[in-house]
Amino acid sequence: MLATAENIGGIVKQLRARGGVRRKAVPQAAAVVSFLTDEQRDTLRSWLNGRELKRLYRHSSYDRRTDGGQYLDLIRCVGDAKGLVLVIKSGGCVFGAYTSEGIKLPQDPTGVSEYESDGWHFSLAGHFEAPMKIRIPGGQTVRVAGIEAPEGTGALTISDLSLGRDGGNSCVRYCRHFIEMSYVPDGYQGARGPAACAVFGGHRDFSASDVEVLTVVGLD
Repeated sequence: MLATAENIGGIVKQLRARGGVRRKAVPQAAAVVSFLTDEQRDTLRSWLNGRELKRLYRHSSYDRRTDGGQYLDLIRCVGDAKGLVLVIKSGGCVFGAYTSEGIKLPQDPTGVSEYESDGWHFSLAGHFEAPMKIRIPGGQTVRVAGIEAPEGTGALTISDLSLGRDGGNSCVRYCRHFIEMSYVPDGYQGARGPAACAVFGGHRDFSASDVEVLTVVGLD
């Protein structure tokens, strides 16, 4: 069972009040800069019918001015927003996934919610000659761990892209990603893993340097 919008709002308020996951004030002169180039951002917008994008969350391994690296920080920042774009940077590779739904927490904070969503994967750099949008047949399954889910539970999974490995205590930079080669467009130049899979992060399990979550502006 999924948490209601009201429950999610209550959970987010609790997280914002909880020590260790509070948003730290950032001086205006030290505003956090996205790792996405203008061209990459425009490419994402072109795939979303030209809609504007707003950044909700960012974590970086080399910039302390970001929103915090724990799964709870991501939940706090994203809230009940829909139309989410998860963008990951690993080395020279930039890639991620879009989901039309938001993050729907389970009613049981120790459990996992699972639901279907429209969406796709993408590569912006490091895998093809040009940016590539990849829609996998059969739809998109989203899995969301509760904020008290045990270690060993993927925190947020969109099809074959996962952020975090330890449930509610996950660091979102610890990722897993793979796509069956039969779904990958021609011209792929990136790394390959076992069982004929493309691994956009260089390996199936990898540590990202940066993670951003954007939302599509104006969705109902």
